[in-house]
Amino acid sequence: MAVKNNPPLSEDAKRRLADWKDDMHPCLFTSFYETIDCPQDDEDAERLKNCHLHAVNDIDLQMETNQVDIEMLALDDQYDRHKMADLLEKKRRLLFAKRRHLSSSNAYWYFMQ
Repeated sequence: MAVKNNPPLSEDAKRRLADWKDDMHPCLFTSFYETIDCPQDDEDAERLKNCHLHAVNDIDLQMETNQVDIEMLALDDQYDRHKMADLLEKKRRLLFAKRRHLSSSNAYWYFMQ
């Protein structure tokens, strides 16, 4: 079995990790912090947290619309499997995006604690 080596961190990722140092949420992977900027202060963290929660609300609406499309397609006599696969893939992508935004929001919340 081959051993998987992680690629070296970019300078930007190293900087982000250093900025976060003692403010990382214990339930989030360290690698997650390589992708988000550390806030300057609690006010900045609150703004960023709220922006991510706004994105989650938008994603919820997109998921609801997508679910209606899935249900309508299922009722169609000319059921298109490819279109259904596309809709299910979109739903999957939205769930991943929602998870990322919730994790980001949690990271900023933890920073403020």
